[in-house]
Amino acid sequence: SVDMTDLITVVLPVYNVKDYLERAVESVLKQTYTNLEVLLIDDGSTDGSAELCDALALWDERIKVIHKKNTGVSDTRNLGIAVARGAYLTFIDSDDYVETTYVERMYEELRKAGVQVAVSFMTKVFEDGHRETLSVCQTAKDVCVLSGEQALQHISDRTYPVVGFCWGTLFDVAFLREHNVVFDTTIKLCEDMLFKCQLYLQDVQVVVVHEALYVYCIRENSATGSALYNTDRLLSELKARKEMAHIADRWPGSACEQRVQV
Repeated sequence: SVDMTDLITVVLPVYNVKDYLERAVESVLKQTYTNLEVLLIDDGSTDGSAELCDALALWDERIKVIHKKNTGVSDTRNLGIAVARGAYLTFIDSDDYVETTYVERMYEELRKAGVQVAVSFMTKVFEDGHRETLSVCQTAKDVCVLSGEQALQHISDRTYPVVGFCWGTLFDVAFLREHNVVFDTTIKLCEDMLFKCQLYLQDVQVVVVHEALYVYCIRENSATGSALYNTDRLLSELKARKEMAHIADRWPGSACEQRVQV
């Protein structure tokens, strides 16, 4: 049985996701690990999501709602890190959801390994309902703990666990704050990869949880999906890649370096 003494903060950035939000919140409330603080941070939604957040808060006293003007997901996640009361924190995109043992398994493995970060595998779900669990490349089969440098090398390796995404990850809050690891608010795409790069540059260890605990839902009109048609977003991705290139300079030969040469 898992020790549930640590409060864990779950941050859900909310921006115009009315049709999906309830599913995400429900998956959090059904967690086998119950000592949770659930932060619904509404980033100036205009589609009724803001009102839905307030309604959902009536379901469970663990839910807290923060409404703010629209400043983007990076700023929203930074606010989550700043106000979190938990010893650990995880981000869940509000159009995704998690398996019921997500928090418990991540917490268990992180504590057992005595590290600051845990990452899990994920299942991709497409709009037609087709599911695809991200396979593990051979080198990841037996890996349990990665150094920051090793994680950095796999940051863009899609067959690896979610080392490059900010969701599907459990973080030690004190560690993030102590090393001032935050999201760059000027970047709208690849912002999580850059955040993870900054995290892995620290003296950090990452435990890999060999289970697909995060469910990543692919929508045509999501931020990532609509990026192709938006010059702003492409410029933003370019900026993220430039930042990552600076980081790659410090780690010659890493996957990070190969990735930024696109």
